[in-house]
Amino acid sequence: MKQIAFFIILVLFLYSCSDTEQKLQMVDLAGTIEALDYTENGEKLIAGNTTIGIWEIGEVAEERRKASKIFGKDQEFGAIEYLYNIPGKDMIVTHSLNGHLILLWDTKTGEIVHNYYTRYSQFYQPAVSPTGKHVALLQKGTDENPNLMIMDTEELTLNRIDEIQALDMHLAFSANGDRIYYIQKPVTENSNPYFAYYSLSSEEFQQDFDLVADKDYSLLDFSRGEDKIVCSAAGDNNVLQIYDISEKSIATIIEPEGWGNIGPHTVKFSADGSYISVYNKGKLDIYNTSTAQKESILYKKNEKLDIAGVAFSPDDKSIAVGYTDPSELSNLWIWNSGLE
Repeated sequence: MKQIAFFIILVLFLYSCSDTEQKLQMVDLAGTIEALDYTENGEKLIAGNTTIGIWEIGEVAEERRKASKIFGKDQEFGAIEYLYNIPGKDMIVTHSLNGHLILLWDTKTGEIVHNYYTRYSQFYQPAVSPTGKHVALLQKGTDENPNLMIMDTEELTLNRIDEIQALDMHLAFSANGDRIYYIQKPVTENSNPYFAYYSLSSEEFQQDFDLVADKDYSLLDFSRGEDKIVCSAAGDNNVLQIYDISEKSIATIIEPEGWGNIGPHTVKFSADGSYISVYNKGKLDIYNTSTAQKESILYKKNEKLDIAGVAFSPDDKSIAVGYTDPSELSNLWIWNSGLE
């Protein structure tokens, strides 16, 4: 009877988790692809490594799709580590040269709008506001603490705000685009790390709420549709903690099956924050952020490839995935997400 009961539970679990289907292969971009993003209307997919490609997303039934635009071939900007669409503008921001170069691109012309280069310091992962008005990032040199930098995408300026005592080098915007969140180091040996933020409207720093003391935290992603932030919390029990920053509390805890591939390229919120992707043990698990239940499973295309980057379409129906094989010219795929 126990064996029968176990079999029934297993069948119900597998039935409840929809497997995704391979939908469309994007060609013309070689090498490992970890930097990719959709435009906010979902009509285009943009990805980059040593060049940048744009693909039109349509209803045409085909297995392979060529890029509508390839640019950056004549620019020496190195491999792109991060790439983000800027909402409301035909622009993207890229992070390359191991953090020494931030570029703003015009996606219509393929030209560089502005470049920010630093020789003796390093920029870290950019965070783009949901409004598209600002890009926030940390810049760190030989000093212990990084500087909070804010880029205005309309005036094309990059301003230093102040030095902050950040526990890790990642930032997150609130859903209204006014607050820039980071994890503050503990003030004393007996105190906890905590969420702090800089307000663009008041131009002030504020302490928000404490985190648990016995964890090694890293901020991974933030939802553009809701006030949610996801952090990896490594310790005796490794988990992903999803915070509702408007409620100043943990909304959901997810316990991944593995921990080796937890990072900002593959732990991604869906557009409205309802789902989150987690890459573990050769597959991409999609969790419901309210229930922590696994909703969908995406497997690797083949055993030779590893998943390098992930992006949800704005309607959550598709997931774009970049792979790691440098020998192929086809390391970018769009999958059906299996989400309702």
